[in-house]
Amino acid sequence: MGARSLYITNLGLLDNLAKTQVLPYLEGLVRNGVSVHILSFEKRHNLEDKMHMEKVSKRLSASNIRWTHLLYHNRWGNLLDIVLGFAKALEISKKEKIGIVHARASIPILIAWPLAKLLKIKIIYDRRGTMAGDFVDDVNVKNIFSMRVFSNILDGLDAFFIRHSDAVIVLSGRALDILKGQIGPGAERPALVSIPCCADLAKFGDKSRAGGRHIKELEGKFIVSYLGSLGTCYLLREMADFFKELKRMKPDSVFLIISHTDAGYIERTLNDAGLARGTDFVILEAEPDEVPALMSKSDCSIMFIKPVECKIGSSPTKFGESLAAGVPVVVNSGIGDTEKIISERRVGVVVGGLDSASYEKAAKELSGLMAGDGLDRRCIDAARDYFSLELGVRRYVEVYEKVERS
Repeated sequence: MGARSLYITNLGLLDNLAKTQVLPYLEGLVRNGVSVHILSFEKRHNLEDKMHMEKVSKRLSASNIRWTHLLYHNRWGNLLDIVLGFAKALEISKKEKIGIVHARASIPILIAWPLAKLLKIKIIYDRRGTMAGDFVDDVNVKNIFSMRVFSNILDGLDAFFIRHSDAVIVLSGRALDILKGQIGPGAERPALVSIPCCADLAKFGDKSRAGGRHIKELEGKFIVSYLGSLGTCYLLREMADFFKELKRMKPDSVFLIISHTDAGYIERTLNDAGLARGTDFVILEAEPDEVPALMSKSDCSIMFIKPVECKIGSSPTKFGESLAAGVPVVVNSGIGDTEKIISERRVGVVVGGLDSASYEKAAKELSGLMAGDGLDRRCIDAARDYFSLELGVRRYVEVYEKVERS
């Protein structure tokens, strides 16, 4: 391939999630002959960390990826991001003769689509959820977009961009099926593909290889872990209530939360649920390189997500990473392909409802699941089959090949 791509993302490369869910795929594209220039929007506090900036810059340079960044503005400041982003994207595209613009999520597609039409270049819409979900469901505040009329406008924009892109990437098989149904079999439509949030399986291994930092409060405990950010759509209080039910059955349980979210917020929420720091829960911050060892210490992981429409098609990064570490997962229903994978591969438990009776039932199912043999191997095999980084890169390469040929 000789494609020249401009990748636009408002998830900054200095955010931890980008280290596992942006850069590995783009590095894979470069290895397969795609020339990549990233335009990202970075948060001010991340830009002030010069050592971190230098580390990311060196990684990009070693991978032969060019990088331009602008300052990220929150909420209504997104309008400024769109204007400044379009101007910068136009400048880069003309200078470097870009042939494909690749937009990751809602703000980038608002920049990328007019750019692609103006310059008559190809466009890939890497749709992480829904536009209404990004502006309404993922925000814990009431704003103008919470009004139904604006949600309808956002849904209309989303459908327009889907139909007028050269390729659309979604995160789950469920999202792909929904999208195909919405577009219809007789309509001219873009290339549609599902690529979940993948994990570098080489960094994970069985529990005998677990290393990393020593945490005294976890010694000899049954460890229930949560990995990632909290707030918005993640239901911390409900996870705490499930943990309390599990702890009634397994008094040696401890809730390990690995997150960069404000520890004060986490502690207050868990204290309100009747849990005590140190005896019932432990809060840690960790860099991506530390995650495999920390996850490998866990007996199971948990993720409850607000059951809103945009999460039907989601693919939580923490799901694949937990399985890659050989750790079963407790999830609530309605989240991407998680329920299907758990059911078919017997790698976790689905909580039917967010209530005490459902928590008790799920806790008993978890105990029964963990009493059997081969669970960690099933988890690792499922991660290999559904969430390997190699699989994700291969699908991205196939998308670029289809777009180049179209």
